[in-house]
Amino acid sequence: YENGILAQGATRGDGTIGEDVTGNLKTIDSIPLRLREHGDLKKYLCNRGTAGALHGRFEVRGEAFLSKADFEKLNSDRQKKRLPKYANPRNIAAGSIRQLNPKITAERDLDFFVYAVPSKIGFDKHHQEHELAACLGFKTNRENKLCKNLKEVEEYLKHWEKARKHLPYQTDGVVVILDDKKAFERLGVVGKAPRAMIAYKFAAEEATSIIKDIIVQVGRTGKLTPVAVMEPTLVAGSTVSRATLHNADEIKRKDIKIGDTVIIRKAGDVIPEVVEPIKKMRTSHEKEFKMPKTCPICGGKVVKREGEVDYYCLKKNCAIRQKRQLEFFVSKNAFDIDGLGPKILEQLIETGLVEDP
Repeated sequence: YENGILAQGATRGDGTIGEDVTGNLKTIDSIPLRLREHGDLKKYLCNRGTAGALHGRFEVRGEAFLSKADFEKLNSDRQKKRLPKYANPRNIAAGSIRQLNPKITAERDLDFFVYAVPSKIGFDKHHQEHELAACLGFKTNRENKLCKNLKEVEEYLKHWEKARKHLPYQTDGVVVILDDKKAFERLGVVGKAPRAMIAYKFAAEEATSIIKDIIVQVGRTGKLTPVAVMEPTLVAGSTVSRATLHNADEIKRKDIKIGDTVIIRKAGDVIPEVVEPIKKMRTSHEKEFKMPKTCPICGGKVVKREGEVDYYCLKKNCAIRQKRQLEFFVSKNAFDIDGLGPKILEQLIETGLVEDP
């Protein structure tokens, strides 16, 4: 904010450089375009903070998210249009923030919580930043709690471990932060993480499903990855029908078979994974999985490299390898070419206009 007016918004990025998403952030109702004095400004804290906030440069940090209700509504609308459903609210929120068209972001009904005010206003305590943010018209999480000791922290974590399913949004944990800002600074940083702040992750929600088949996918390096195809099952707010099994050794270690009833969960409440089979539910009709000797895409020779657990397709002109290589080439982690997605790349490959990076 510059003199109380929203000037720029960016993604977290690598912690130093982020992506400018100002236009998209302006479509989120809970991000004020102009700072206003809310609440009881007779309090010394708010008077002191607001004076600095409305004049000069002022920065807030927070998280954009999609509520469970809005996620369900969005998927319901897509189903009516015969479009594929979105996987989970987190992915939608992240994708919406980085949309090239702000109109699309506006249609997603994102919400926003402030969790920090890094601007130098002279606060002694972190919780004062939340109070200031609320006074200026921002939303802060009403479930935030100032704990007096570690016992209260433990009780708070135990409570939300059980009660999180009743929240109107998805969450996979709680951030615990030292309230004393001077002590926070003295403790310093390890890598990119402050010593005075920790993310406590909840145990992943689990469910059961049946493995109908195990297919093999081929990546850009030619690596073959077995994937479990399962009966669609609701886990942590979204339907899961596939999960990577990583490699043949992992399948053998977990003793997973086609036809098994298995326990599944989402790692970090996002990535589906098969935890283990429920062996007592076996019927003797389950089938062992074996890695193919030829590539399922091009029919090329498959080998297991010495000292590795993975199998690879050796054919360099394997169609799927070319596609995956091109997808990586244009991605943000490589040349970051805007406007070139999987569908366009597939068309370029099919028409023979592109063969390799």
